Amino acid sequence: STSSSIPLKEKVRVSEKLKIGVISECSNHPGLDEEVKSFLESHEQIFIIEQNRDAQMRSLIINELEINPKKLKKILNFDGTPITADFIMQHITSELLTPKN
Repeated sequence: STSSSIPLKEKVRVSEKLKIGVISECSNHPGLDEEVKSFLESHEQIFIIEQNRDAQMRSLIINELEINPKKLKKILNFDGTPITADFIMQHITSELLTPKN
């Protein structure tokens, strides 16, 4: 099965206890935009994890779904090596522990 044939609800993981949600492997097919937009609007902070220097997914979310860019935290890895869980966790932890003004 391809990514586009899997419904969004099967790609979303939500933990009420931790107040986090994760969407993985989103594709662009009819009806998906509204589901993704609703999910993103229901969260205060959104981490966009990309292996693309230009942060294309973040740009698409801002431009196509009109999500506030301040909610979208970038985690970019574009040095040519595969992204690791340690890299992702280090950046998320750093962001969450940084005092907000």
